[in-house]
Amino acid sequence: MSKETPQKPAGAADGAPGYPSASGAPGAPGSWGDRLLRLLGRTTTTGSVIPAVDGLRCLAFMLVMVFHVHGYVQDRTGLSFTGDPFSARLGRVAETGSFGVQVFFAISGFIIGLPFARHYLDAAPLPSLGDFYSRRLLRLGPPYVINMVVIFLLLWLVNHEPFGELVKHLLASLGYVHNLIYDTTSSINTVAWSLEIEMQFYLVAPLLGASFALRRSLHRRLLWIGMGVAVMLMRRFAPGHHFWLFGYAEHFLVGFLLLDGSRSLKSGAARPSALMDALSLASWAVLLAALMNRGSWISGFLQPICLFLGLAGILHGRWLIRLFANRWIAAIGGMCYTLYLWHPFTMSITWKALARRLEYGSQWEACAVFLALATLVTLPVAAVLFLTTEKPFMRRDWLTRLLKRPGHQVASSR
Repeated sequence: MSKETPQKPAGAADGAPGYPSASGAPGAPGSWGDRLLRLLGRTTTTGSVIPAVDGLRCLAFMLVMVFHVHGYVQDRTGLSFTGDPFSARLGRVAETGSFGVQVFFAISGFIIGLPFARHYLDAAPLPSLGDFYSRRLLRLGPPYVINMVVIFLLLWLVNHEPFGELVKHLLASLGYVHNLIYDTTSSINTVAWSLEIEMQFYLVAPLLGASFALRRSLHRRLLWIGMGVAVMLMRRFAPGHHFWLFGYAEHFLVGFLLLDGSRSLKSGAARPSALMDALSLASWAVLLAALMNRGSWISGFLQPICLFLGLAGILHGRWLIRLFANRWIAAIGGMCYTLYLWHPFTMSITWKALARRLEYGSQWEACAVFLALATLVTLPVAAVLFLTTEKPFMRRDWLTRLLKRPGHQVASSR
């Protein structure tokens, strides 16, 4: 989940609803809320953020949270959603929360495509490959390593799981190759599989980004659509790529299309429209229906289409963008990397300490209570972890500053 946010969204004019001024500050000093929001604010390369995009990250995380809560409760209570048609439908709706990962992938495509679009279309400087890859590694690597090592130690020392087996999975996960070696989720942190796919996307992003060199937008979009359709067709005949970029490439390309479309709206001075809100809501409804019928081939093709229309409608609508650009929702979305890494741990703690002690009359009741409890525990814990294990590494020069510390220089000279 790429977290480097550009100065201004492509397609947003100054003063557009939901977008900040150049500084992106949440507000003037005053209330405790303003101080907390500034404390939790992300440090970005340009010093600015796009609140609506962070709001979309919040949406993606909550979808994943619902999916994991559903599975967690089902595994530990034995309760089932299959008792009656209404409950069965609720269970299927909860299972669609897994699509939050694909929402994250589309956001990554949007953000990662920005420097390439600016270079090829606006003649802006293009970061070198070394800068591009080092920024990804130095920004995303340390929080990931901290999380994996801490969870590894807890599994070994507290759960008494076999050290040798854990070490193999830890090393594979730290190298972002667990998917490729074991073709399953990491036994250290089950959510790491999607972060490995993100890394695979980063490896090919400069090559994909070169497609912005096509001067005509129609040619670029036809190329991306063709690539996405080709990938989906190939998967129909060669299934079994769940843990590879090949299994999700079209969703990253949705981000490219969203970026390119946003630039066109900007050049046309398009105003936010309630029609875009309606389009977004309709698209999410169709997407939900498609996800609840994943077995059909038409469902697979509808998913990226509805995802594109749903995201575009939010970013360029009149009302939905105000919701997703809400300062608190955006602040939660700004912490999504920490939330995503640590929520399996906080869910486990919540269940063992609180949720398992309660009695539930039905699966949906257990899920609702556990979701509320897990959210209340996860948010403050993630805020502390964000400030201590992620935000310090958001500064582009954090490694240089570390190496220049007097203590480190003295130790190096010995």
